[in-house]
Amino acid sequence: MEIIGFIGVLAAICLIILFSAKGLNILIGAPLATMVVLVTNRMNVLEWMLRPEQSYLASVGDFFVSMFALFILGTILSQYMQDSHATTSIARTVLKIVGRDKPFNALFALAVIGLLISYGGINSVIVYFAIIPIAHSVFKELDINWRLICIPVFLGVASITMTMLPGTPSPTNVIPAEALGTSMTAGKLLGFGASIVAFIYGVVYMKFRLDKSLANGETFYSYLEDTDQEMEDPDESDLDEEEVAEEDIPPFFLSILPMLVLIAIIFMFSEVTNIVVIALLAAVLLCAIFFRKYLNSSDKELLNEGAADAVMPTLAMGSTVAFGTVLIESTGFNFIVTFLNSVLANPVLRLTIVSVALGAITGSSSGTVGILVNTMAPEIIAEGVDPVVVHRISGVASSIFALLPHAGAYITFSSLTHLPQKSTYRDSFAIVGGCHFVALITMLVITYFFY
Repeated sequence: MEIIGFIGVLAAICLIILFSAKGLNILIGAPLATMVVLVTNRMNVLEWMLRPEQSYLASVGDFFVSMFALFILGTILSQYMQDSHATTSIARTVLKIVGRDKPFNALFALAVIGLLISYGGINSVIVYFAIIPIAHSVFKELDINWRLICIPVFLGVASITMTMLPGTPSPTNVIPAEALGTSMTAGKLLGFGASIVAFIYGVVYMKFRLDKSLANGETFYSYLEDTDQEMEDPDESDLDEEEVAEEDIPPFFLSILPMLVLIAIIFMFSEVTNIVVIALLAAVLLCAIFFRKYLNSSDKELLNEGAADAVMPTLAMGSTVAFGTVLIESTGFNFIVTFLNSVLANPVLRLTIVSVALGAITGSSSGTVGILVNTMAPEIIAEGVDPVVVHRISGVASSIFALLPHAGAYITFSSLTHLPQKSTYRDSFAIVGGCHFVALITMLVITYFFY
């Protein structure tokens, strides 16, 4: 029976990845994959899908209730930052400082832009919209192979600000802080130590790939050779940076002020319950006040768009969490855990392996963390592991395989850059997976000596 259940778990994982790869909405794909788990593990399908508590729909509802405020305020903040061209102001200033005439400096600047904007709580998709149009003109001017755009973008958006830096308002940091009773800035030694090592790795890899590309004589259009399908001519696409007059964008300091305030509030009042929601609300109010003369849309339009844009991502992530929540109650998953417990006596290593595996299963680091902190974490803490260690390691370990081909963020990136996944996946995974792998090793070493 356990073997059949184990096979069912593997089949469900393959199905949810296949559904995503084929473009099926996760709101449909997740419950279908969940039912495969239920049938193969001889669990009551109707009860586990529909009952008010401890079911698929209950998990979706719980996640929505706990996280919707964060999502809606984050998307509204993103709307204000984008509509006022504050993100453009930040990008132009950073590029002006490092210079546009040196290839590596340009790539490094794009990564820094992503770090600054994402650390301010801006949704990664909005960061793509801010960086990619500017990057297109820079890459073309410097004649850099366009396929390398994935390296600075993901180094800036999907590495240290996604899971490692203390205080980052990402869901991967918010969820364990609320569930474990830690804080947004918990584990500073773990977080900052891992961030430094991961960023150095990312920068070195970026330099290596750029130098190799230039040595091979690759040009901006060399990316067309990476695919056998006819790609859209970049000159006819919507990638080129929108021409916005300097007087129509806010000054750099004013543009970055809402994010500085958001970060400052989180750091100064990290022990306060729901502090990230309060900080996001403050940032939104600052945008509404100081960006008024630069806005192209009305407040009502921005609020409506932000609210609408928040619903689907929240439900999608909730569906992923719900799939994992049901999956871990199955006999097939318990078979896996029992095996790991028999070969891994160390609770930190056990947490690490399960986090990595569950991250690959769900394709979502925040979804994995949401599952772990409410199920496995209490047992790990009861064995004497510091909650701060659980907080940091679960987030980083679950992100090693966060950029699977069916990940929503990666699909969006490919669409915006007009690049096929097969031409960018190797470099994308090397940055996202590689940064989190070296960060995980760093955290395990620090935990061994200091916790």
